[in-house]
Amino acid sequence: MGTEYKMLCKIEKVIPKGHKFDLFDLEELEKKLLTRKQRRSKKSEGLPNEFKENVKGPAAIVMPIAIYR
Repeated sequence: MGTEYKMLCKIEKVIPKGHKFDLFDLEELEKKLLTRKQRRSKKSEGLPNEFKENVKGPAAIVMPIAIYR
């Protein structure tokens, strides 16, 4: 397989220089992944650090449409 690909994407959001964008909505993830009892008992723990990532601008959030070789 080659290493060069072209992507056709729709730009969903542009993140300006100096701003940051959280990759995951932590509250929504906790609602979907944990039961009410688990959320109450693990309030101090929260989700693992892998879910707390963010992107610093300049950047763009895109929706891939097609990938070409």
